[in-house]
Amino acid sequence: MQGMGPSEPHPLARGPVRPAPTAPDRARCIGTRSDSSGLYYTNRTRLMATKTIKQRHATETGVRLPHTKIPTRMFETAKEVDRYVASVVADVIREKNSADQPAVLGLPTGSTPIGVYRELIRLHCDEGLDFSNVMTFNLDEYWPIEPNSIHSYNRFMRETFFDHVNVPEDNINIPQGNIARDDVDAYCDEYEQAIEKVGGIDLQLLGIGRSGHIGFNEPGSSRNSLTRLV
Repeated sequence: MQGMGPSEPHPLARGPVRPAPTAPDRARCIGTRSDSSGLYYTNRTRLMATKTIKQRHATETGVRLPHTKIPTRMFETAKEVDRYVASVVADVIREKNSADQPAVLGLPTGSTPIGVYRELIRLHCDEGLDFSNVMTFNLDEYWPIEPNSIHSYNRFMRETFFDHVNVPEDNINIPQGNIARDDVDAYCDEYEQAIEKVGGIDLQLLGIGRSGHIGFNEPGSSRNSLTRLV
């Protein structure tokens, strides 16, 4: 969050299996979290970045902008963005499932991805999109903070997304905000090692803030920055 006071938490930045729902469970799946939580949402430009997965099956919507170094699409509404990005994520998951390989997703918090998460939940509940072979690494968390705090990104992710799909609990990785200060650097190294161990991130979702920051990487951050206390 922007404008944090000196006494407020610092961001720690990255850098039981639930079965697919049956008909009586759909109300639980569709009942996603509203935006009236204790988190402070801001409007952010949507950005979807991929590393190794080709976007071969996603519905081609939006306008492809010419003369851009990064392939960029412009959409009329945020709803179109959410559906497009969710379709890309779903294609990655299906491709990996068909190859019997885990799909490794890098996930953000904040207002940017909420619509995407809701569309993925819909795909899971209505179309049977299977997350049982998905592994996730969250982008960031505040420090120091308890995971059940109303401001915790751990709690945000569970209420907004994980509680509504069948990602195995052991496959969910979110930076811990309640570790001792002396252990933070070692923990950040371990987080990076866990990502490397599974072969890296297949698909990373990010939001660009008004100041140009990506995640908690403010302008001036090294492009090679790793998980660290910001």
